[in-house]
Amino acid sequence: MTTYPEPMVARVIGIPKTRIAKLRKETLTRPGDWDLIKHVVHYQKEGLEKLLEGLGLDAEVFGWAEPGEAKAKAAPKAEPAEATPAAPNEAPAPEKNFTGADAVAKQVEAADRPMIELTVAKLSRNPLVLHATTPGGAEVLVKVKVNRNFRAGMKLKAKEPKRPGVWFHVGNCPRRPGHY
Repeated sequence: MTTYPEPMVARVIGIPKTRIAKLRKETLTRPGDWDLIKHVVHYQKEGLEKLLEGLGLDAEVFGWAEPGEAKAKAAPKAEPAEATPAAPNEAPAPEKNFTGADAVAKQVEAADRPMIELTVAKLSRNPLVLHATTPGGAEVLVKVKVNRNFRAGMKLKAKEPKRPGVWFHVGNCPRRPGHY
């Protein structure tokens, strides 16, 4: 059974948690509408609907429905119509607005740049940066977690920035001085 944590509910609907807690204490019952799981209030579906109704909000707007229910509500049963054949080479229309994990995945794909092996030239006084040389011989700055175990001459992999600037180290930092 799906439950909805109170902090998430407060964040999504944009109402302070104290106001939600006050309404919960006035209108909802503990064993049926909500429960305490690991010191966090979790609403059952019915309790969440009552809470949103008490706040004057429509539960369907937020899309907090069971996966099966969302499909059933989204696709009302209609009489079968004549099917029109689709063109064989026609691709489905791309989605324009991505949400949640899809948006993050699309951003990662867009930011995917090739990794290049660099050679450490010298350490910086800033513990988060080191100087490295590219295979072409250009010296660049590379952002790392901590530069204390890097030594001159070590190889590291980094991603080139979109615009000229600081490169980004990919992978683990050395565990001891001079050794991965």
